[in-house]
Amino acid sequence: MEDIDSLDKVIFDLDKMVIIGQIIEIPVYIYSDDMINTLDFSMSINVENLEFESIIDHTGEMQYAAYLNPNDLKLRFTSNSFSPYPVGDFKVISIRFKVLSSVVHSTDFEMIVAYLNGDASSATMEGTDVMVASHEIITTETFVHPNPAHDVIYVNTGNYGKLDIYDMDGKSVIDSQVIEPGDSNLVDLHWLPKGTYTVRIVTQDHKIKIQKVVLL
Repeated sequence: MEDIDSLDKVIFDLDKMVIIGQIIEIPVYIYSDDMINTLDFSMSINVENLEFESIIDHTGEMQYAAYLNPNDLKLRFTSNSFSPYPVGDFKVISIRFKVLSSVVHSTDFEMIVAYLNGDASSATMEGTDVMVASHEIITTETFVHPNPAHDVIYVNTGNYGKLDIYDMDGKSVIDSQVIEPGDSNLVDLHWLPKGTYTVRIVTQDHKIKIQKVVLL
């Protein structure tokens, strides 16, 4: 196994986080030219603004533990997997917090340390302060058809946005697909198991649209 060096890094990306009311999900990415089987990190959390909720495993294969220590207010995460972690622009995990104010500050996260394969790597919290309360959540609008669906769905929205689809366990099965205005946005679902999924769009005008879809 090669040593971890300056080409290996862990990115926590505020600019790509998902916002659902007062709940945020901060995605974590690994960029590496090596095969990565373990990811560990710690960070100090501003508990006056954030409550740690849970970890979302986007790989579906990792074993992990996460704990916010009440003594030093550090969130610690450790994980391993028999299958290599995806690298590049694929979310490995997301960290879910409840926000206690209307803004998530980049300074809410400090002293970030990360390890890949047990060796120290660079770790960065990217992005700036993000307004949480400014996002309108819409759950009554029908923007996906047909529903129930078989192999494909069409998404109709009046603005540009990013689409995510989650299974019943909260695992992301489609991540940040670009959606354009109109009803010509085809999403291929033929490879997914039958069941109920949550389709979520974050539009360019800061609205969050959520709809349940049944796949037959």
